[in-house]
Amino acid sequence: MTRGQPPAYEKLAQFFLPLTGVHANDLAAEGADLLQAPRTLVYVDTSFLMWMTRIGTKSRSELIAWLTDWCGARLAVPAWSAHEYYRHLKDRTILEELATHLTGMRNIAEHSFDFLYPFLDEPLGGASDNTRQLVRTREVLSSLGGLTEMLSGCSEQFHANAREVTMFANAHALRESELFDYFDNLDAVASARYEGRIPPGYKDRKKKPLKVEVEGEMAEEGRNRE
Repeated sequence: MTRGQPPAYEKLAQFFLPLTGVHANDLAAEGADLLQAPRTLVYVDTSFLMWMTRIGTKSRSELIAWLTDWCGARLAVPAWSAHEYYRHLKDRTILEELATHLTGMRNIAEHSFDFLYPFLDEPLGGASDNTRQLVRTREVLSSLGGLTEMLSGCSEQFHANAREVTMFANAHALRESELFDYFDNLDAVASARYEGRIPPGYKDRKKKPLKVEVEGEMAEEGRNRE
């Protein structure tokens, strides 16, 4: 190879965001080619695992089958994604978010009519009187209350969904990676950094914590690394 000549890398699939108008079908086809390229690795992040937990069993099964058919062994769930997902399961993040949203919906269904009534006193949209719009408002709010009660049952399915997604994450966890080779000497490297023999923890052991005021009380805060 002569100086200045680019290395002969194997051709990689590339995906570029269009700068001009592109038909959606053409963009989808380009993305499909990228997904099927042999050297394209597909990593599933935590937000995707969370979304998979929210959807139903049938939709999730179709998604997993599609990912398996299109990506095969190139599909992987990184360790940090699985770890964050496990933390969200322990914290009941999805159920807490759902409960908060349903509380807001329930408050609207139960307490909105009295607030809205003065605005409905005048016939709207060319109506001759306000009877129909008052009845319609009560029907909508009643339907919203019913929807809230129906969605409350989602918590019963949550654990089954989480189990399926956890099995998916475990099945696609990275089994072979150079990352695991670093664990053998991780303690020694961490100790060397802390003692100041190598960066990025240079001289950290000799640094004294800063005193900072947090909400009226003094607390300690670490110094920036050199």
